[in-house]
Amino acid sequence: TGDDDNSFSQSIIGDLSGGTVLIGETDASSTTHIDDLDYSSANNLSILTAGNLVVNGDLVNSGSGNITVVTGWNPSISPSTVATASGGFGNHNATLTIGGSTASGNAELGSASGTTTVLTGNLNVDSEHGYAQIGYHGDGTGNIVIDALGATTLLANDHGAAAQIGNGGLDVAGTIGGNITLTGGGGVSLTTTSDSDVSAIGNIGGAGSSQSGNIAINTNG
Repeated sequence: TGDDDNSFSQSIIGDLSGGTVLIGETDASSTTHIDDLDYSSANNLSILTAGNLVVNGDLVNSGSGNITVVTGWNPSISPSTVATASGGFGNHNATLTIGGSTASGNAELGSASGTTTVLTGNLNVDSEHGYAQIGYHGDGTGNIVIDALGATTLLANDHGAAAQIGNGGLDVAGTIGGNITLTGGGGVSLTTTSDSDVSAIGNIGGAGSSQSGNIAINTNG
């Protein structure tokens, strides 16, 4: 299932107005691209793919509903138990990429006040053409929970832009909060390519902002 088609995005947004939405892709060789899914809802959205997932643009809820993204999903395991079942996610060396070379601008995955959950093999947050972020780019307060069985990489590679796990942003004012829990089984790497770039795990803000929230990182080392 991909979201290169605006009508597909509008269909999901319409479905969210009626309740929880779950989308599953069972092809382990697939790479799903999400370009523009920006909505406001109190209902939850779950996207599970047996393959890879790339967020080229927005996968953003400005409301209170949760967002759950799973790569390397084992379709024989129920979505309701995928987080805890052995072999439920992270299979086939699957990767979730936020931004990267195919992004034409900013890339973001997050909920303003709901929980954003990521279950993946590898995680790549790569700001190439604007910021790349897991978290809400605004005065968000939602918690972020990430379990990456493989490598977790944050690369800030665009002048003055951020690769971030957390709410807020360099240009965000207001009250920014939410707890961040990151399990990186293959280690966690943060890299910048210039002095003006930012690679960060945490809630950050610009002038007129305040930040709070706990950060827990476990690399299983």
